[in-house]
Amino acid sequence: MIYPMVKILAISFAFTLAIGSLLSHEDLLLPYGAISRIFPELVEPLKDIDTCSKYTCKTETQKFTSETCGYFNPEDQVIYSKPCKNSADTCFTTQLLSNRTCSNNPPVEISLPGDECSDLGNCYWDSSISCKKGRCQGDGLGKTCTSSLQCNPGASCQSIDGVMQCAPLIGIGETGCLEQYDCTYNGGCNISSTNDPTKNTCIKYGSLASGTEISEETCTVNSNVCSSTKCAKNNEGKFLCTGPIVSNGQIPVQCTYAYNSTAGCESKVDTSTGAEIYTICNCAWNKNGDSYCGLQPGDSPQAALLTEIQNWQNSAAIEKCHTYWRNPTFVNSKIQCAYEYYGSKPYSILLYRYIYAIMYVAAFNSEDCVLNTFFPYYLKAEENYNNGGNTDNASLVALATSFILISF
Repeated sequence: MIYPMVKILAISFAFTLAIGSLLSHEDLLLPYGAISRIFPELVEPLKDIDTCSKYTCKTETQKFTSETCGYFNPEDQVIYSKPCKNSADTCFTTQLLSNRTCSNNPPVEISLPGDECSDLGNCYWDSSISCKKGRCQGDGLGKTCTSSLQCNPGASCQSIDGVMQCAPLIGIGETGCLEQYDCTYNGGCNISSTNDPTKNTCIKYGSLASGTEISEETCTVNSNVCSSTKCAKNNEGKFLCTGPIVSNGQIPVQCTYAYNSTAGCESKVDTSTGAEIYTICNCAWNKNGDSYCGLQPGDSPQAALLTEIQNWQNSAAIEKCHTYWRNPTFVNSKIQCAYEYYGSKPYSILLYRYIYAIMYVAAFNSEDCVLNTFFPYYLKAEENYNNGGNTDNASLVALATSFILISF
């Protein structure tokens, strides 16, 4: 059967994984001002310019102040870079086309039940979650709740006999879920009803083959139950899991930058649904000012990341983490939770695959001096990965913190 072409705009898979479980849930929304302050270049689109900036190394003749890490030359539209002396600092700016200075910006702290916390207490959500013996303590099983944020690891806020209470995560093949976080760590919710959880079933992530029919609600919020992580509506009005969605050309596919443009960034057409997935044209941080299409979920860096995410979700270690931390978000406590229980070697692989996928376009053909200035975690994660994950705990936490300060 030949399906008419369906065009779908897809946010980068890595970006979705990075912020999806954090920012898509209404209880975990961060203020937009905080997001744009911490991630100015990659979260806030370049809507005031129609070309990408050029990035290269500081020349020997250029004089920088001790705090200057980036000098914007308006004549050639090039940003000349020099890494900050203090490894804890980041090269920060509030204006895209301007000089950049080294700044030590504190990360956004989100500690959920089960996460480490300070003596002063930095546990997220409300006063019912306390910091005891260095851990955020949530509510136990059977306690009434209004959000899964209140529940301890291994539980979510579910309707039990009409009462919302913390209950054990639901197993694969069992009913009772309303969202993926109600299911065990390696499963999502196949939603048939948004009101009656008894009609919904937990399904293992990635277990549904191309062409499998799912509900519209599942396709909208939980398409990662599909092996391709994508779904689309065909010409018969059915929502089906797609086949592997890959870029229509060798990655990264070059495109002409324009604000929020998807021109030239379509995937190969999916044979199951006729869908054509579009990503947004993004700037690379190199000396040519190149721009490339965002990766598709089936492209090799994203596929490698998905494998590591599934390894994490199927591990015994994840059961000690909060249900919201099943998807890598790499925000302070999530990093610490994954590293603390997952082990340094598998964690280093997960971290590298994540950073490599999310930074693939930005880092393409970038010089090391530029990466060391603006994205120091990229090369550090690569080095640690190549060394077999032998970085000590403190270095890994510092690496994760530097990543959170300036990425996404």
